[in-house]
Amino acid sequence: MTFVDTSALLAFLDRDAARHAEVVAAMTDVLTQRDGLTHNYIVIEAEALIHRRYGAAPARLLLQDVIPLLDIVWITPDLHAAAVVAHLADLRRRTSLVDHMSFTVMREHGITDALALDRHFAEAGFKPGP
Repeated sequence: MTFVDTSALLAFLDRDAARHAEVVAAMTDVLTQRDGLTHNYIVIEAEALIHRRYGAAPARLLLQDVIPLLDIVWITPDLHAAAVVAHLADLRRRTSLVDHMSFTVMREHGITDALALDRHFAEAGFKPGP
């Protein structure tokens, strides 16, 4: 199982992104194998950024064609509380609450690999890629 981060979703849909081709290859494998997992906070964050930056068509593509091929973890109050505790303990590092939620979900599911371009994943002990 591979965790899919907002940074990868943005690079996947942005043809001008520095690592677009690399991310497209990795994401295509993840989507084809139905091996990707993310959480609903990522869906909300990614859709908002994509819609604002790139418009309606890429936002629709994300929600209709990409997200349905991923397993979505719906954040419970307990998961949210655990991520908030981790986030508050780590405010100096400027890691977002959404990233801390991702780390919490990854630990809960025993996932070490992330399709992520965010350095915070490596700092938290995960293996980001592509």
